[in-house]
Amino acid sequence: MPIPPKSCFAEAWHSPSRSTTGAAWPVRCGLGFVTGIARHDPPGAVPLFERSVALAEEAGDRWEMNESIIGAGNALRFAGVKAAAKQTYLRCIDLMAETGNRSVVISQVLLLSALEVELGMAERAVRLWGAAQREREASGAILPPPAAQLIGDPVAAARASIGDEAADAGLAEGRAMDYKALLAYAHL
Repeated sequence: MPIPPKSCFAEAWHSPSRSTTGAAWPVRCGLGFVTGIARHDPPGAVPLFERSVALAEEAGDRWEMNESIIGAGNALRFAGVKAAAKQTYLRCIDLMAETGNRSVVISQVLLLSALEVELGMAERAVRLWGAAQREREASGAILPPPAAQLIGDPVAAARASIGDEAADAGLAEGRAMDYKALLAYAHL
């Protein structure tokens, strides 16, 4: 997917057409566009996503706030600000768990798993992955291709780090967790 020029994003950000409820509204340009900005200009994307979170929170729109939190987490991750990305992903997990939106919680746990590998926490990453995959399979949820691209393959990275036996053991431990245990483990 070609990445739009920064001026295109700035134009969309300042466009009056983004206001849908009379309040200032976060940009809804589509996952591919937002992902492109977050991956190719992470430092520039972070303040835009943070502003979008604030606007959605002010408007009382939890869904838009969640979408912006995900974008902020991804931008922080790609900018190399891993600890802040983790806290941002956890904020999204908490927000969506509070609303009962398990499919988004699970998608965020998969992102958290990828981040944990990047942080050198391979054992933790495979446990999270195993638990999230169990929940995803039980619900019948799919992983959309753009999400799969953002996540990558943390299990393969973990295998390279800790070996097949340890990775398989971690996956099995994760698959044995129930949903509440998964939420608690994500915060450890």
